[in-house]
Amino acid sequence: MKVIEKYILSKILSPFIFCFILISSIYIIIDISTKLEHIIKHKVALNVVAEYYMYSFPKIVFQIIPLCLLVAAIYSLTKMNKTNEIIAMRACGISFSTILKPYFTIATILVVLMFWNQEKLIPSSYQKLKNIDYILEGKIKEKVYKNITFYAQGNRIIFASKFFPDEKLLDHVVILEQNFNKNVLYKITAESAQYVKDKWILYNLIIYKFNSKGTGIEEAVTLSKKEYDLKEHPKDILITEVEITNLPFKTLMKRISNFRGISDEVVRRLAVELYHKFSFPFTNLVLLFLGLFVGLKSHQASLLKGLGIALLIGFSYYTLDAISYSLGKIGLLPPFIGAFFANILFLSAGSYLLFKTVKN
Repeated sequence: MKVIEKYILSKILSPFIFCFILISSIYIIIDISTKLEHIIKHKVALNVVAEYYMYSFPKIVFQIIPLCLLVAAIYSLTKMNKTNEIIAMRACGISFSTILKPYFTIATILVVLMFWNQEKLIPSSYQKLKNIDYILEGKIKEKVYKNITFYAQGNRIIFASKFFPDEKLLDHVVILEQNFNKNVLYKITAESAQYVKDKWILYNLIIYKFNSKGTGIEEAVTLSKKEYDLKEHPKDILITEVEITNLPFKTLMKRISNFRGISDEVVRRLAVELYHKFSFPFTNLVLLFLGLFVGLKSHQASLLKGLGIALLIGFSYYTLDAISYSLGKIGLLPPFIGAFFANILFLSAGSYLLFKTVKN
């Protein structure tokens, strides 16, 4: 790395670290204030509170890192502009590509780290966070869930009147096995189904075989016990919309494969989530283009001003991203466009403005 690149890198890191500490501290303080009543009321120990925010940290980092880089880019460039360092560098024959290289290097590293964070840290920390949240909110973790419906591999729809997660037991189960035309091939009713040694066992069941059109029963078989080839683990049954956002790529792709041919709506929502998990880490690079443009154009260095401009850009980006994400989920935009729309728009605008500035 050239000396000038190391110098610029040092100019970026200080505001980046300061901004990271500031925003994460504000986030935690605000969140604590909203939970303070529950913490005091239920006499939650300080170590539990500390553990809660320790497991919350990967998610916090994921959300604020792009903003921190944006602030650092705007502040460092405006500061160098104010002291005429950019002009001096250009006069010495240093190209804009050399000046901006450290910014893109950091952004690329952060993209990689965010992918790793959302694949490894966020899924594991979320499971631990869920248990602690019950303590903070003073809730009793449910021992039984009623009226469960979920889709399973092999074009199956599973209904159960009750689900006991601790016992891995489904009560009064109805299973519909469909073909790709959604005609019912088999209907299975069972008094219960339990997950034993990595296998589902059905008890006191009746298997109804339907005709090819699914309109009439051809045969009925009664059994007291049968091992059933259901791939889903009991923990998969209660995955909610919130939890889906914390699933890694591989699990999401598996769920899309499971639901394909069963529910187009579910596949669409999962596809938007999958694409969005791929698009969001690139926010670092997408917002950086606008940050570099603003920094090169400004000559009044102020960390608060840089933070204000960055928050304005960031708010605009996150708002547009949330809207397009939601439109993708409800089917008004194709899944890929819903997940990438904000990236495409901001990257197009940012790269155009930056290249125009650099050429001038």
